[in-house]
Amino acid sequence: YNHVAIASSAPTVSSSKFGGKRHLTHLEFRSLFTPSEIRAIDNFQSKFESFAWLTDGQKDMIRTDVKEFDLATYIDLDNPKYRPGLMMYVQLGILQAHRIDEVLNG
Repeated sequence: YNHVAIASSAPTVSSSKFGGKRHLTHLEFRSLFTPSEIRAIDNFQSKFESFAWLTDGQKDMIRTDVKEFDLATYIDLDNPKYRPGLMMYVQLGILQAHRIDEVLNG
């Protein structure tokens, strides 16, 4: 008789919003955040220069990171530079810690 191979497990389905796509447009990346998260991020980025509690060095780092992000042709979710930025948003109360992996999963 003929043997038919039967899959031992269900096919893997990506739980990411973009089906495992790792290079996203800026708009696709922004869509990974909730509306309240993206408003808080935008608010922080528009006002961080005036925050006295940030050192000049921290402001320099944020300014550089934002500029590099803005100039990027695409957002590479595997780029290790994005995790510390997302961690900063957790420290600021903009994101919950579990959201870092959700966002970087795409």
